[in-house]
Amino acid sequence: VHMNLFITTLLLSVIVDHGVSTPLLQWPMINPKIVQGFGVTEFVKAHPDFYRYGEHLAVDLDGGFGTPILSAADGLIIAVGNGRCPNYSYPACNFGYGNWLLIWHESLNLTTLYQHLFQEPIHEIGAVVKTGDVVGFQGASGKVIGSHLHFAVFEGPVRVYNTRDGNIDFQILGREKIKNPLMLLPRKND
Repeated sequence: VHMNLFITTLLLSVIVDHGVSTPLLQWPMINPKIVQGFGVTEFVKAHPDFYRYGEHLAVDLDGGFGTPILSAADGLIIAVGNGRCPNYSYPACNFGYGNWLLIWHESLNLTTLYQHLFQEPIHEIGAVVKTGDVVGFQGASGKVIGSHLHFAVFEGPVRVYNTRDGNIDFQILGREKIKNPLMLLPRKND
């Protein structure tokens, strides 16, 4: 009983502190504010039609419009997309992603997604990036209410493909592969 209580207390402290003590990833911007968490958030409850799956499968971070977006770990850019469509065009135009990129972190068996960038990503597909490299800038492209970074993490690789409308999209290979980024990032002490 005492061990279960200790483990429960430890897990709750990790969740409350927004991160882990031995992180796999680094924050994708310097000192961001978490504006929406992972899962069924208050915003999701208030706007259920805004989300394909009835939950927010990432975290939304705000550092201010134009803030540099950083690679969360060493990796390879495997896909980029653009937001050449008006806001609220869901489901067309990359499902409202706006300008976005995917980075495959082979050594971690993780893929990170960065959405709603200010402009098209500054690196090409195939570019190798290091932890902390600038990969874009915070923006408000795609289906958004305001400027932020939508940061998602997937276990393993994702399938990238071309859509009928000429854009690029990706497929996550199972809902269980979507990870809460806050569980993989350093503790945030706001």
